[in-house]
Amino acid sequence: MNLSDQTVDALIIGAGPAGTQCAMVLDNQHIKTAIVNNAPMAGGLQCYNPYQSDWIATSYKQTGSALADIMEHNLQRPNLLYYGNTYIDALIENTSDTKSRFTVLAKTKDAKFHIHARYVILATGVTPRMGNLTHHSGFIFGPGKNITETDFTDKKIAILGGGDNAFENFTYIQSQKARHIDLYAKKIIARPDLCIGIPENQIHIGDVHINQEMVSVNDEKYDLVCVFYGWQAKYFDKLAIKQELTKNNKGYLVINGFCQTSHDSIFAIGEITHRPYPSIVQSMAQGMIAGKKIASNLSHSA
Repeated sequence: MNLSDQTVDALIIGAGPAGTQCAMVLDNQHIKTAIVNNAPMAGGLQCYNPYQSDWIATSYKQTGSALADIMEHNLQRPNLLYYGNTYIDALIENTSDTKSRFTVLAKTKDAKFHIHARYVILATGVTPRMGNLTHHSGFIFGPGKNITETDFTDKKIAILGGGDNAFENFTYIQSQKARHIDLYAKKIIARPDLCIGIPENQIHIGDVHINQEMVSVNDEKYDLVCVFYGWQAKYFDKLAIKQELTKNNKGYLVINGFCQTSHDSIFAIGEITHRPYPSIVQSMAQGMIAGKKIASNLSHSA
């Protein structure tokens, strides 16, 4: 990893499926590209997904973690600047320099350096929605390894949420020999097939009172509470730019058909943008679209 100051045409923030795909497209077009990831390896949420896919045509029966390994491998390219375990302190717009319009202040545990870029692509993904709750030893937020690496044997479990993840994980936790499970939701929005086999007397519809210190729901104590409130955009908020990026009412970035935000030199791809039925396939498609649009813009301005 070269930790000296760099000037690139495109800087991607985030190395999940969208960011990785975008980097590969740009690199294949011989566009000088840097990709910065604050995690130790590429893959985004796929790093924490131990389940096999049975619906993606090109990776049938591959686990999410296996796909993350492939992404990490595909970023090891001689002309691509890939920075893992790297954090961004600020992104500053240089209004007087259109060829190096943005400057990123990046840091690792050993060094600080600058990356100057003409275009920025935000691919920072999502994080589990916590509602009004906070991190607590008796609460697990979101699906993935934090669920599959937990021992549920003989434990009393509460599940919060009425979507697909809540019901899928009810079935999973039940298979791990939990003593008892209750699911609490304001309403059920999960697919009907996921609700099959779950006892009606273990599903509680309506408002809930949660006491995190007591690890209780509606005054009923539990060993663990698993929270599946969906996702929220992991927005990169260290932007010093001339105009605020437009978001929708759920906090996701608004983009056009080419994945451009309200700033013509900032793109957004993947889960940070809101679209129906988000998936790894859609994220990769957006990465491809943004990469090709930037390549086209650069070729016309050469």
